[in-house]
Amino acid sequence: KEDVFDLGSPATELSVQSSFYAFSRGKVLVALTNVGEGGDTQTYTLNQHPFSSGDIVCNVFSGTSDCITVTDQGVAVVLQDGESKVFVPKSALMH
Repeated sequence: KEDVFDLGSPATELSVQSSFYAFSRGKVLVALTNVGEGGDTQTYTLNQHPFSSGDIVCNVFSGTSDCITVTDQGVAVVLQDGESKVFVPKSALMH
């Protein structure tokens, strides 16, 4: 299992919008919204992130049922109904 937490590194803001906020620390990407349940879907592609193109990253709240492949364009994040997501490399999840 990969150790994705770099506790010696600072958090890095990746996106600050009126209804979307994303930051990373080590190989962890956190995406948040303030729209609440029933709010608009938030869709952003983050071109600044801690991953490499081709990496498969998964939302820790959903295990391997919510995974995406990082592309050269970035990490495509979709938040629905006010949810938050925390992405880590799939290799870091417990099997």
